[in-house]
Amino acid sequence: MTSKWKTESFIRTGLRHKEESQPCQDYVKIIRYPNGDTYGGLGDGISSVEKSELASETCVTVGGDVLHKIFVEDKAVRELSAAHGKKADYMLEEISDLLTQYIQESLSDIPRADTTYAFVYIMRERFALVGCIGDSCVCVFSDNKATVLTQTRDYGGATESIRHPDASRLLELHLIDLNECKIDAFLLTSDGMEDVLYTKGDEGHVLHDSQHYINSLFEKQGHEMIEDMIDEVCADGCYDDDISLALLARNKVTVPHDPTWLCSCGARNSLSTAFCDHCGSDVLKLYKDAPMKEFKSLWDYFSYLNAHPEEERTTVGLPKLPHDIDMTPNMQLLEDRRRNRGHRFESSEKGEPQCRKNMRNGNASSKPKRRHQFSARLAVAGAAALILMGGMTTVVFFQSLSISQSIEEIQSEIDSLKEDIGALRTNLYTATPSEANQTTSSRQELISQIQPTIVYDEDPYNSYHLSDNELR
Repeated sequence: MTSKWKTESFIRTGLRHKEESQPCQDYVKIIRYPNGDTYGGLGDGISSVEKSELASETCVTVGGDVLHKIFVEDKAVRELSAAHGKKADYMLEEISDLLTQYIQESLSDIPRADTTYAFVYIMRERFALVGCIGDSCVCVFSDNKATVLTQTRDYGGATESIRHPDASRLLELHLIDLNECKIDAFLLTSDGMEDVLYTKGDEGHVLHDSQHYINSLFEKQGHEMIEDMIDEVCADGCYDDDISLALLARNKVTVPHDPTWLCSCGARNSLSTAFCDHCGSDVLKLYKDAPMKEFKSLWDYFSYLNAHPEEERTTVGLPKLPHDIDMTPNMQLLEDRRRNRGHRFESSEKGEPQCRKNMRNGNASSKPKRRHQFSARLAVAGAAALILMGGMTTVVFFQSLSISQSIEEIQSEIDSLKEDIGALRTNLYTATPSEANQTTSSRQELISQIQPTIVYDEDPYNSYHLSDNELR
């Protein structure tokens, strides 16, 4: 039986471990079994303990073996799926006890070494058992919804781990009916991708960028595309932790855009930053009089503001936008990032990629290699010329002009067009019928010449703006 799930796994050693010549302490493994089951496991070794890289590898490997032995028989799958209430809880407790017992026994030869553990075990394309202990994360994508399924718990820097005395109780397990819940994908990640793919805590959220990682599995160059996205994360120079990912998907996913906060300088910023990337303003001071307490969380409050741009701009003291300007919060954030992109690579070993330098310097012919970067285009919308002809009104729209054209060139082209239209209008009023027909043909020829050729780059940021709902 062949699994329908597309899978990829990634590991990247953090800068701190590279500088100290230490091995990566994360470990990821994906196994496709002959009976159609699929297992994805991820371990993030505890960095304060020696040989934790062995602990993460042992834990992930043994965990997969134990789960497969439990569910290799159809009887076990049927019994677990049919269980309800206390019986289901009891069966999950039994699985947790077996899993932690075998893993801890396997680690007995590696003193003190410890690790977090997250996994997904897919049974017969019908059910999935999801588990996690520690600060790694499992995200579930279901019918245009995305949920941080497992709660990440740590205490003053100390995280739960597989060798904890109460590990069997702390191991969080979820049994999911894949078809009833319309599950599309799973994403397992270490905390090295926190605030990149997810936010943790009781109000954890799956971030929009996770969509690009999952959907890349369905592209021919998917592995390379994800590698490039991870390269960009590391290029910021502030991610010194190891990075590990396990992706399992059977359908493409849609994740709502992340809310942002608008600064009084006009720049947009991620909720993960407390100070404006452009001017350094403090978000708490800027929104000190805002009615945040009326909302469940900051995420909900800024989601509301992003959906009400007039109120949002008033809150930070900005004038209202003209009605003919269409600048959504997400597109404005991307434009701010594009404008400030060159400053993000100063501390990187690689430096800023050449394609980014070319784009920042105005060389539109050089396109970035990464899929989730795109050439910004200047939309000139709402410019219309009314041409009167025998009681008929014709409206000519300029739909798109490449950003490679300067503002002066665009304005010059518009002014020239106005002069041509004015000449045509004069000729139509004063011409004989035969001359008018000839003038009309000239007008059509003029329109066909000035109508720009529209070439759209793929916009990977295009997404439905939906509210973040919990998994059913």
